[in-house]
Amino acid sequence: MEVKVVTLNLTLLFGFDRAQVTPFHYDELKKAVEFIDKYPMFPVVTKGHTDAQGSAEYNQDLSQWRANNVRKALLDKYVEAADCITAIGFGETPPIADNVIADGRRQNRRVEINMQP
Repeated sequence: MEVKVVTLNLTLLFGFDRAQVTPFHYDELKKAVEFIDKYPMFPVVTKGHTDAQGSAEYNQDLSQWRANNVRKALLDKYVEAADCITAIGFGETPPIADNVIADGRRQNRRVEINMQP
């Protein structure tokens, strides 16, 4: 019998030098909560990222703030599963788009929520 592997990957975008979770993010957070409710045994990782503007040290901190804030929003507004949600900041790496152009930088300012067994 083949076992089906179920995963959920969501991305929340942030403004330049911003780490606050806003109502703009709530629809994606709601999808995460529905998945957590359905698969409570899956670990959840919020992965913060930045664009390449600013120092690497500052961007590392900013990415961690973003990841922490998304984790906190999940816990405060939707779930009470503190043990299963981890927040990790990755700074400027890995970019998913070109940091030279504005749209690429916008795409890199993100938190990814990953859930899988």
